[in-house]
Amino acid sequence: MTEIRPLRLHDLPFVYRLAGQGVNFDTQLGLTVGDDALRHAVLASLGRIQVYVVRRHGASILGQLHYLDTEQHARLAHIAPSIDDGASADLWLALLDGLVVMAGQRGVVTLIAEVGTSAPEFVILRRSGFATYTRQEIWVRPPQPIDSLSSTLNPVETDTGNSLPALISSVVPSLIKHVEPPVTAADRLYTVPERRGPAGMVAVYEGPSADLIEVYVSPQAEALPGQILSAALTTVQAEKRTIYCRVRSYMGCPASALSGACFDLLTTQAAMYRQTAARVQHRTYDVGEKVEAGIALPTSIVDAPWSRQGGPATL
Repeated sequence: MTEIRPLRLHDLPFVYRLAGQGVNFDTQLGLTVGDDALRHAVLASLGRIQVYVVRRHGASILGQLHYLDTEQHARLAHIAPSIDDGASADLWLALLDGLVVMAGQRGVVTLIAEVGTSAPEFVILRRSGFATYTRQEIWVRPPQPIDSLSSTLNPVETDTGNSLPALISSVVPSLIKHVEPPVTAADRLYTVPERRGPAGMVAVYEGPSADLIEVYVSPQAEALPGQILSAALTTVQAEKRTIYCRVRSYMGCPASALSGACFDLLTTQAAMYRQTAARVQHRTYDVGEKVEAGIALPTSIVDAPWSRQGGPATL
């Protein structure tokens, strides 16, 4: 039986003692909400952001899950204390297995985590059953003037026709579409119009502290990536706000364009996932295989949370 349970009121002193000792695995939440993700997690622990704890004699740990609008996906948002702050690997593994169970009970199929490739937690996530599905870079641009605008963006709601799904299909790999929520789940989505169809799209994730953007450039685009990026910065008012950009190789936005737009590389991460359930087709034995009281016994395995050992976890 899992040791994990939801946060209770009497856990609050323990939670606040951990402030500043955790690791953030949700890039969007961490960058757009601010540095104090742990306190935000506690205060917001009534809706899509939930906190769970594993408490043992002499050792306790806290984990935060960010349940997304799409029911099948959730993000591992925060764990405290970190390995560097003295948490044991065994305690981390117990928490991660428990979080998979909690997510599975909510109907989540995929749990996502973003972690620095050189962080000690990267190794723990791999031991827990998380697999890397892509690498990404996070770039940051402080508020400052923007170069002259050379392209325009159209909000997606003004994009009539089927050009957007075709663009997403041509740019986003199939594995990403199966593991992550669709790019259309962003707070705002824009396309870059051209005579042959959209040259690209810009996804914007808004927050009180800053905005996180993703810039996708079509392989058939006539506009240069730097022009599309400049239009994106104008749209999000980058002269007034800090802007972060999440960049992956398939997006088509090179480092030279980001450097030219006054972005600086912040960190390199591995985007990882772990499935909470596996669907196996029903199978019925032949009469001669196994019989009890004269009746052939059917065997079926349905969706069940999976442990890192490879077998179904006990709920």
